[in-house]
Parts: sequence; structure tokens; C-alpha cells
Amino acid sequence: ELIPNQKNNQIFTPRKVIKMMVDGLEKEQPELFRRTDSTFIDLYMKSGMYVTEIVKKLFAGTRQHYSGDAECLKHILENQVYGLAPTGVLHGITTSYIFGFDVDHDISTRNFAMHDLLPEAKSGTAPAKLAQLFGNGGNMMKFDAVVGNPPYQEGTGTNFATPVYHHFIEAAKSLNPNVVTLIHPARFLFNAGATPKDWNQKMLHDPHLSVAMYEADSQKVFGGVDIKGGVAITFWNRNNTSGGLGGKFITHAEIGTILDKVGDGGFDILVTSAGGSPTIRYTDKLGRRRSYFRTSAFFDMPDFFVEKENATHDVKIIGLQRGNRRTERYVERKVLNDPSIDKWKVLLPEANGGGSFGVLGTPILAGPSVGSTESFIQVGSFKTKDEAQRCMNYIKTRFCRFLLGTLKVTQHNPKNTWKNVPLQDFTANSDLDWSRSIAEIDEQLYAKYGLEQHEIDFIETRVRSME
Repeated sequence: ELIPNQKNNQIFTPRKVIKMMVDGLEKEQPELFRRTDSTFIDLYMKSGMYVTEIVKKLFAGTRQHYSGDAECLKHILENQVYGLAPTGVLHGITTSYIFGFDVDHDISTRNFAMHDLLPEAKSGTAPAKLAQLFGNGGNMMKFDAVVGNPPYQEGTGTNFATPVYHHFIEAAKSLNPNVVTLIHPARFLFNAGATPKDWNQKMLHDPHLSVAMYEADSQKVFGGVDIKGGVAITFWNRNNTSGGLGGKFITHAEIGTILDKVGDGGFDILVTSAGGSPTIRYTDKLGRRRSYFRTSAFFDMPDFFVEKENATHDVKIIGLQRGNRRTERYVERKVLNDPSIDKWKVLLPEANGGGSFGVLGTPILAGPSVGSTESFIQVGSFKTKDEAQRCMNYIKTRFCRFLLGTLKVTQHNPKNTWKNVPLQDFTANSDLDWSRSIAEIDEQLYAKYGLEQHEIDFIETRVRSME
């Protein structure tokens, strides 16, 4: 069971998780395990355990149809279960595990091929490839169930890992199965991460989809593997149109009732989309065209910045340098194309908290002539310091950070993660007394939105105070 990961996109699934998934499949579709013509496939085998768990259940459910154990197992392995292993090493591991009992080699292994399906998953040609590999004369294959643990990402030669698991989810559905059950990153359930946003929304509104298991701490599922946003086991049932997530994945009932009471958010309108201060179009020292200060701006365009303010370089830019050390530089005002540069705003680290619920970096109150690189997000464009201070106090509340946490499941907190946070009036006419302590502002917010004590307790036991 303890097989080392072959690549960073090949995470082996513990036996208990595999058993839970196959048990869940049997619970939802028991007839599949009583038929002698049902078919199952694992599109990305790494150990062979998904197949063996399915074989065990098929054997228990169909043994009575055969004259002996050997005949039953031979039929199952030659006609009902299939699999692809992406490398020669994994093909050897999986076939040895699945067929280890067959010392006389009486059972054909033709249903288990060495092939990495990623190119076909990305191009939408998985059905044709499987017909080529397994179909008699290239006939399209019919699978009743697709199970497994697909690859999560691929290396691109950069620091950014491109997700690929969504391609496998679509490839699985393209095989026209009755059911698909896979384990994969859960970020898309919160419309987070790098999977396409339109695909995220399609999944969140798919009436055939349900979430069988969600675990925010991936290390509880895959020991030692940290997957930001957690992992989920999803179940897609072609014949069930009464499922679906209704466009929003809710992990706890209390979150659902609180979101219902809060209603529409609106705070995200105050959050900048690009992060760094907008600039005139410029070319950095590597020849790349830029229109805002990137994280590496101090390095990429050193001629624009000076370390100390002077008569011409009078706009402060806050950023991060090596070791995430906060650093300040100064630029000429003519470099900027930022309508908020002469306003008050709140700066927040763009990446912080590691995805932990309700955790947010310390906000910075920034006045006129202060901007930032994209290492920070900018919130608001206020006329007065008092308004910006009230906004910062709001961000510090447990209430605000709790609602942010319903969508912020990675270390990043871009504009779209603030959609569930309601907008407040930060002027002197506000219905809230912003002069009170952060804890007292929380109490006002709980009362404003009619939260019950168990909902308040739910928030306060999950989000630490911030002063």
C-alpha cells in the first residue's frame, strides 16, 4: 500500500479511501455489482487497488452465476474491469498487484494498458483512444462506472503548476458512463484555484453532481501532502437530475444559514482586481510589457525606483522582496495610471494564511501618494482617513473574515473571494458605531444580520480575534 509517489501529479490513494469510494459506489449503484455485463474503468492507475476492490465486490455479487471461483474471476478480469497506467513502472506495479494470484497466467491482461491519457483528456479524444486500445475493431467502449484518482497538475517549466484534473473529470463523463466517482482537489467547489472559472460554474450548477466527501486538510487523506483548498470525492450520476450544488458548495449547515441571512455581498466592489497599482504601459528589463506593478517590480524595473523620497519620486510603493520582507520604494507620479493614488485605502497581503479558515494578513492603512505591487491587494478608494480606518476595522472583524473564508480556501484572497462579504457604510452616517472595539463591532454585525447564538458560536470558534 505504501508506494512512493512517482511524480508530483501522481498521488497514491490510501486503501481506506479507495474502499470508502468503492463502498459508496456500491451503495449508490448496487445493481452494477450483481450484473455480469457491467463495466468499470480506472483511467489513471497507480496501484491497482481501485480495480481489486471492484473485483472483490463483483465476485461477491456474481459468484453464483459460475461453476467455480476461477471461472468467475476470469470473466470479471477479462470482461468487466479495465485500467490505464501512465508509465511502465506503474503498469508493472498495477498488473502485478491485480494478477498476482494468477501464477499460471490463465487470465488475459489485455484490459490493462500502459498509456498516459492526459493528452486525450485535454483534447477531448479519450473515447476514441479507449476504442483504439480496448474496442474490438475500434468500436466505442461503454463503461458503466469510472473510478479513481486522476493526476492533479502538470509541470510547465515555471513556478505555476497547471491543473489537469478537470480534464479527467470531463474525459470520464465523455465515456457516457452511468456514474463517475473521483477524488481530486476541491478548490473549484469554491470557484478558486486555476481551473477555468466557466468550468467551475458549470460543475457548481451540474444537477448530476454531488460531493460524497470534503476534507479541508488534505493531509488527513494523503499523509504529508498539502493540497490548498482540500480534497473532495465527487459523485456524478447521469440518471440523477435532482442533485447538484445549486451554484454554491456549503461545507456546514451553519454556513448556509448565515449566508442566507447576510444575503448579497457587495464588498468585492471595493477590492482591486489586478492587485498592484496601475501604471502607464512600460517594458521591464526582460522585455515584458506591463501595466501595473508586478510582485517583482523592484527587480524588473530598478530604474523606476529610488530608496528614499525626493522632489520627483514622491509616491511610495509598498512591496515584498526576498524572504517576503516588506519593502518600500519611491516612484515618479507620472509613472502611475492609478485613480486611487491620492485616496485613502487599505492594503492586504495578496497571499497569506495558507488557506486556513478566517486567517488573513495584517491590513495596512495607506494614505494618499501610497500604492503597492501586486504582493498586496488594495481595498477602497476613500476620501478620508476615517472611512479607510472604519473599513480596516471591518476587515479585522471575525464576521468579515468568516465570510471571506467561505470562498478563500487557498493562500490567495483575490477580488472574487470577497463576494460573500456584505458591503457596509463607512461614512459618519453608518448604522454601525465604528468607534467601538473590534469585538463590539462584531456584536453589532451579529445583531444587524439576526444571527442566532449557535451561528455566532460557529463563527467565533473558527475565526481568531484580530485587533
